[in-house]
Amino acid sequence: MGPLIEIWRSIIVGDQKSWVLFKNGTCVILIEPEADLSGQAVALMKEWGPVYGGCSAGDFRTITLTNAPGWVVTSHHSDILTYVGPDEVGQPGATDLFVGMLGREKRDLDARELEIIHVEDRRGEPAVEADRGRNARFASLNDIAGSLAVPFAGTTPIDREYDYRPKWGAIILCALFPGICALVLGANANGNVFYWVMAALSIGFVVAAGFLAIMRLMVRQRIALSQSSITVPRSRWSNEELVIPFCEIVELIPSEFSRVRFLNILYNGGIFTLNASLLPRKDDFDEICAAVSQSMEVARSYAR
Repeated sequence: MGPLIEIWRSIIVGDQKSWVLFKNGTCVILIEPEADLSGQAVALMKEWGPVYGGCSAGDFRTITLTNAPGWVVTSHHSDILTYVGPDEVGQPGATDLFVGMLGREKRDLDARELEIIHVEDRRGEPAVEADRGRNARFASLNDIAGSLAVPFAGTTPIDREYDYRPKWGAIILCALFPGICALVLGANANGNVFYWVMAALSIGFVVAAGFLAIMRLMVRQRIALSQSSITVPRSRWSNEELVIPFCEIVELIPSEFSRVRFLNILYNGGIFTLNASLLPRKDDFDEICAAVSQSMEVARSYAR
């Protein structure tokens, strides 16, 4: 029996779980096994295995094993996991990002080659766990139980996140001063076209402040950092999010306008501008910039 198969047997919890192992170390755990286990695993790998830049397929989390040497790298599908051995890393003190990118690359290779080396059919085994079905995936790994069940909920866990929305002080200031100006200019216009135009512009600022207030109350936006990516709002007026893998970032361009700092993140497919004034604290901007810059350099060194 191959060592990779034995390693996966030591990792997976539950004698009733069927799973399929691919050549490069990717394991598909079949929580709801069908008649053809191999066909089911191949179908899942075709859909969820390939890595595409700029989407969640490039996201992952690295987990250090305690009952076996090496790591398991998760994916955007909760039942597709990839094993990375110490001999594959080739350097002491490798970071989680480095290991994760290696695992992601192996998963992508398995998704394209689709070469199965082992099928573990446990459909006839008695269940020893009380919570069978989809919730059983939360105990898929010996090292991920209880509080660390989140990695298998279908998304990559976030290490740090920051609220990203206008501050109430800025909104009030944006409404108060133009509002007073509009009242004063309107009261003294007396047919003066210039005064009326300026009053209308001031009212426009008040309306804009109202939209900002509505956005703060109704739209929840954030900046989130994981081991492999930064998650940002897809647009200023939407709850939708965009995941940008660090390996897809081309350049970071800092800028400043009217004493407000910005970070322009150029990535394969577009650009996102991080506005320091929308973060809770001034230090948050520096923290995000440092984290993204460091992770981007690690991703680049791996690519080389």
